[in-house]
Amino acid sequence: MPLLLNVPHYTGVRIHTGNTAADSCGCLICGYNTVKGKVLESRKCYAMIDEWLEKELTKGKVYITITD
Repeated sequence: MPLLLNVPHYTGVRIHTGNTAADSCGCLICGYNTVKGKVLESRKCYAMIDEWLEKELTKGKVYITITD
C-alpha cells in the first residue's frame, strides 16, 4: 500500500481498497463514488494505481500531490 508522506497533521496515511468510511481511518480509498456513502470498484482502481506506480518507480521516486 502506498504511503503518503508530509500530510499535514497526519502520519501513516496510505492509499488502499475499501467500500465505506469505516474502512478508511483517514486513509485514501481508491474507487468510484457513484453511490452516496460508498466507494465502488475499489480493487480494480487499486490495481490500476499499483500498476502505474510500479511503472513510474522504475524511473525513480514518485510524487503524488493531493489538492482540493
